[in-house]
Amino acid sequence: MKLYIVITLLLCVSSIDVCRQMLSYDYMYSQYKRIMWQTQFQQCQYSNNYLFGCDSSLNKNLCVKQLGLITGELAICEFKNKCQQVTDNYNSKCSDSLTKAGCLAITNPQQMCQWINSACSLISDLTTVQTNFGAMKLSASVCPRIQGYLMVHYQLLWKLTSYIPDLIGQADLQVNIEAGIANATTTQYASQTTLANNFLNKDGTFNWYDTSSLDIGQSSGSQIGDTTREGCIAVEIISLAQYKLVFSSISDVLGVNHIFCKYMATNTFNQQPAIFINNQCTILTSLNLLQDQNFIDNNLVTCTSMESTQCSKFRHPTIKCQPALLTQQFTCVTSTKTTFATTCPLGVPQLTYKDCQGTTDLCYLDTTTATCTNQCSTYTTQAQCVTDPTCSWKGNYRNSDIQEGYNSYFITCTPLAGCAQLGVSKLYCQKMVDFCVWVNNQCQYISDINILKCADITNVFACSTVSLQNQYCLWYNNACINVKDQQVYSYYYNFPKNSLMNRNLCVSQTQYIFQYNYSQKICDQVPSANIKCMLDGKDVDAQCSNPQAQNINKYLCLSLLPSYTQWDQNSQVCNNISKATITSKGCDQLFLVNQNVCQIATPAAGQICLYNQDTQNCYSAPNTNLVCSTPGLTKTVCLGITTPGQYCQWIFGKCTALTRNSIIQNKCSASDVCQCQCVFRLCCC
Repeated sequence: MKLYIVITLLLCVSSIDVCRQMLSYDYMYSQYKRIMWQTQFQQCQYSNNYLFGCDSSLNKNLCVKQLGLITGELAICEFKNKCQQVTDNYNSKCSDSLTKAGCLAITNPQQMCQWINSACSLISDLTTVQTNFGAMKLSASVCPRIQGYLMVHYQLLWKLTSYIPDLIGQADLQVNIEAGIANATTTQYASQTTLANNFLNKDGTFNWYDTSSLDIGQSSGSQIGDTTREGCIAVEIISLAQYKLVFSSISDVLGVNHIFCKYMATNTFNQQPAIFINNQCTILTSLNLLQDQNFIDNNLVTCTSMESTQCSKFRHPTIKCQPALLTQQFTCVTSTKTTFATTCPLGVPQLTYKDCQGTTDLCYLDTTTATCTNQCSTYTTQAQCVTDPTCSWKGNYRNSDIQEGYNSYFITCTPLAGCAQLGVSKLYCQKMVDFCVWVNNQCQYISDINILKCADITNVFACSTVSLQNQYCLWYNNACINVKDQQVYSYYYNFPKNSLMNRNLCVSQTQYIFQYNYSQKICDQVPSANIKCMLDGKDVDAQCSNPQAQNINKYLCLSLLPSYTQWDQNSQVCNNISKATITSKGCDQLFLVNQNVCQIATPAAGQICLYNQDTQNCYSAPNTNLVCSTPGLTKTVCLGITTPGQYCQWIFGKCTALTRNSIIQNKCSASDVCQCQCVFRLCCC
C-alpha cells in the first residue's frame, strides 16, 4: 500500500512536468499546443484562456499567449522551465519565451525589442522608429531614443494615470479570431496628427505645455498620442490634473525620454532634481553632483542631459554648457563661448555661472533664475539682508562684529551658499565676510584657517583671521602679505590708519600702545595706558579678563603699571602674574614682564632687582651708582639713592627725577622725596 502511494505521487509530479514540456516533442497533436495542468483532474488539458497570468501550470505556448488577469493586471511573464513572472526587466533580453507585456516591459538599454507577428523580436535598425513608432509595439527601452515628443512607455503611463485596460474584451477577441469568427480590428484615428502640445514646430522650436494655460478638454485623437495603445506614447497634456498625475514620480523613471525628465525637473508641484542619463530619468541626491567630475564622467553626463537651470550650475573642466532658449527641445547645449563680460550682466537670461564668475564686478549666479546678480551686496544693514531669503547676514560671523554699512572692505550680506555660491566673482570672493579662497578661477571654502599662512589667503576677512604663529598679515594692494617677509614692514606706520590686519600683527607692535579692533579688523591706538589687568579681584596666573586689557599689544601689556603683567609670547596675550609666582621664581627668572614685577621680586643675595627695558626681563644688580630713572626700582631703593646729582621722587608707582624748578617751587613740601638732601640751599628731610 505504501509503495502504491509513492508511485502515484511520482507519477503526478512527472505528469505536471511532462505537461509543461509537451511542446518539445514532435508527436504532439496541434490541439494540444496550448495546454495546462489541471490539478483537480490530474491531467493535461487544452485551453484558450489568456487570462491566467503567469500561472506556473501553463506550458510555453499558453504562457506566452497570456494577456493578464481579469483584474486588468498585465501578464509580464517568461517561460523558463515553467511560466513565471519576470523579476528583472532591466537585464531581460528579447526572447520568444516572453509574453507581449513581458517583451514590452524590457528596459535593458542594449535590447531594443518589438512585438511583431505574435513574438518578441530584436530591432536591428532603429532608423524607422523615430517616424513610425506610433504603429509599432515597442519595448520601454526604445522610448528614450525617440526625440521631438514627450515619450512615455504605455505601461508606465497606465500606472501613473491609473488606467485599467479591457483585457477580458481583448482575450475574447483573440479567441474569436483564432476560431475564425472575427477579424483583427484596426483603430480609426483622426486624419490630422498634430498633438495639442509637446511636439516640434516647423521652425524647430518645441511646443511645451504651460501649466497656466486652460484645460483643452480632449486629446487630438492622433495615433502617436493614443494613450490606450501599447508601445511608446507621445503624450499630450490636456489638463493640469493630467500634468500632475504624469509627473508625480519621486524616484528614477525608465521608459521615458529627455523631455519627460525636463518636465520633472521644472514641475512646480513636484519638482525633482532629475537629469537624463543612462537612458533614464535619474533623481540626483544633490544638484552638487553637477560639479562632481567623477560623477559626470562615470555617468556620461552631457549638456543635453540637463534643463536650463541645471545647465547654469554645471561645472566640468572640459565639457562646456550654456542654457538655450526655453522654447527649444534641448534647453542646455554645448557652449562655444570663449569671452565673458567684465561687468556683471544683471538680468540677462540663460546664463551660466561662468558668465557671472568671469566679471570684475561684485557678481554671482542666482540659481533660481539662471541670471547674474549682485543683490545681496546692495544690502548694508542686517535688517535689509535678513528680509531677502536668498541672502545671509555675516556681520557677526565667527564671533566678529563687523559694523553695519562698513562695506569699504567687507561685504557682510552674502548669498546663502557663501563662498560655495555658483558664479561668485573674484571681487565678491575677496570681500565676502567668510572664509573664502580663490583657487582655479573659482571661489571655494577654506578647509582649515588655522593652518594657513598669509600668502595662502585671497579673502580680506580670512586674512584678518589668520592665527598661525609668525604670520603677521596685512591686506596690502589687494593681497594678504606677511609683513615680516616684506621690506614694507619697517614702514608699517606709514600705512593708512585703517589698514586691515590680523591680531598677530597688531599685538606684536613694539612702539606706542595698541589694541586690536575685532569689529573692523584694524589696530587702534589707545589714548592712555592707565588701565589695569583685571581678574575679578583674584590674584592668579591668568589672562586679563577685562575688555580694556584684551587684544592689546605687547608694548601696552607691559605698560600696565597698576598691575603685575607678563606677555605670553606663544598665545600673544597679556596675562596677570600672581605675587606668589613672582616671589617663588625669583628676580632672574622673570621674563617679558612689566617693571612692577621686578619691584616685588626676590633678588640674588646682597643685590637688588632691576628691570631691563630692552629685554623686558628682571635681573639682579648691586645697589650702587643708581639713578632715579633706573627701571624696576622699589620705593625704598628710590628714596634711598645717594648718587651725587640724583634728586628722586616716588610718584605714580615709579621713581622720577626732580628738576631744579620743582624743588624750588615746592620748597620741600613734596612728599616721597629722597631723604636729607641739601639742594640749591634748601635742605629737605
